[in-house]
Amino acid sequence: MCEHCTRREFIGTGVASGLMLASGTWAHAWASQSPPGPRSGKSRICVIFTGTPVPNHRNWGADSGQIEAMKTRLAKAEKDLGNVELIMGHSTNAEQTTALLKKAGPQAPVLTINVENFALTRVVQPILDGSHPMVLFSLPASGHDWMYAPRWHNRGHRITLLASSDYDELERALRLLRVIPMMKQTRIILFPPARGTKPAQSPEKVKEHLGADVVAIEEDTFTEMISSADENAVRAEIRSWTRNAKEIVEPNKEDISKAARVSKIPATIDI
Repeated sequence: MCEHCTRREFIGTGVASGLMLASGTWAHAWASQSPPGPRSGKSRICVIFTGTPVPNHRNWGADSGQIEAMKTRLAKAEKDLGNVELIMGHSTNAEQTTALLKKAGPQAPVLTINVENFALTRVVQPILDGSHPMVLFSLPASGHDWMYAPRWHNRGHRITLLASSDYDELERALRLLRVIPMMKQTRIILFPPARGTKPAQSPEKVKEHLGADVVAIEEDTFTEMISSADENAVRAEIRSWTRNAKEIVEPNKEDISKAARVSKIPATIDI
């Protein structure tokens, strides 16, 4: 379990949490800015097994059978989630870590899995230097590297620890890490005036901390835009959301319909 940081701290969202809660004004100039680029693709996550597998009799590390079991579970999670792409490899030194990070991309979050005692400490520096958000998955008796997670966190690094023998926690780690690149593909629609703290009223600060672009648009204009959504597409979207739901707790039919319309704004309209 994560005991060292909150979700907001891990993702880096604290500064903008009051975006639409208090009073204030946001310049309308955003609407005239060049629109953000297209949103597409999967969340790329770098998975690094650190160290060399130990023999099957164990010696403060994970053996080859455990490593293969973890790789199998990660492959299943990648397939089941559908919106992540794993760049997976082994590292025994900082140079190999750097090569994997380069392959994954400069902002890719990282899942590290330590398989040899103190191997992580020999390979982790490029991850920390590059400010990559990191989850450390640590099997019992796979070394003592788990104890460094709170130290790195206290120094300001975005890192959390999953110390567990449950391989399903690997999927949980991917679910957490994918949020960060997903936020970079997110647009927040703002109906002016903006509200919240001064940093929350800055598009640059929101972009810096959340990764999301904020698009200002008048509410009447947005209403006209969603009214042009194809009715058949909207009904199909509503069915896809509700037909397999065990229970609908808060939104009513009108709420669901409005949300479906937003998701089906014609592609020819650029927000």
